[in-house]
Amino acid sequence: SFGVAWMPTSGRAQLAHEIGHTIGLPHSSGGYTEVYDSHWDLMSYPYVTWDPSLDPPDWVQQYTIASNRLSLGWLDGSSQLVPPLPSTQSVMLLRGVNAPASQGYQLVRVPTAGASGTYYFAEARRRVSYDQGVPGDAVVLHTYDPSRSEPAQVVDVDRNYNPNDSVAMWTPGESFSDSLAGF
Repeated sequence: SFGVAWMPTSGRAQLAHEIGHTIGLPHSSGGYTEVYDSHWDLMSYPYVTWDPSLDPPDWVQQYTIASNRLSLGWLDGSSQLVPPLPSTQSVMLLRGVNAPASQGYQLVRVPTAGASGTYYFAEARRRVSYDQGVPGDAVVLHTYDPSRSEPAQVVDVDRNYNPNDSVAMWTPGESFSDSLAGF
């Protein structure tokens, strides 16, 4: 069996989003009541960007987040780090789209103190190729809880209902801590 998307009047962005559902991908969000607010994932806010560098030029959709790539089997064990806790490590976090051929990980998955199967996901995004329309070049953090209707939610520390602003982007020199979870 397989999923089907019938969309006679929708555009490219909506079609890619709905095809994502047909292969089992859930919505993601910014952690508020709005499902379609995170520009980091085609399964939240689908949009397309014109790419004149392609041959032939074409519209491209932003990539999906690391938790979805992991669930689809697009990331293998060597592409992710699940550190033993407690620990302190420094690692090279590679972007998911057009990752450079170097040592590192495309995903860091840190178990949380919550229910079994809950994590923080860290991934690097850069405005290139399919990701040329994401909000910025940054590390994006998601909380992941499979019991939620939108399992992956952007960590937005100022809780201003904008998971796409500079506060939701982690850049060199910044750090994140969760005092309730103890890290």
